[in-house]
Amino acid sequence: MSLDAVRSDPSFNERYTLEERLGAGNMGAVWRGQQRALGRPVAIKFMSRDLVDTDEFRERFAAEARAVARLIHTHVTAVFDSGVAGG
Repeated sequence: MSLDAVRSDPSFNERYTLEERLGAGNMGAVWRGQQRALGRPVAIKFMSRDLVDTDEFRERFAAEARAVARLIHTHVTAVFDSGVAGG
């Protein structure tokens, strides 16, 4: 994932604004952003550029989003969206 590619992706930009990077780990980075349509703050997680071309890691990343989206708990961050940006 190239941050420039994400920032130039029209479908991403019409939905989200990136503000600042909050942290990074082995699988990717988390950014503070805004969901434009609803005007709410969001955390946006991006997969590491080093892993994005690996089918196994793309599926693990997507599986994590699906698993967490099923959870509703005050101590678990809710997942509202998942997808591909910047190719």
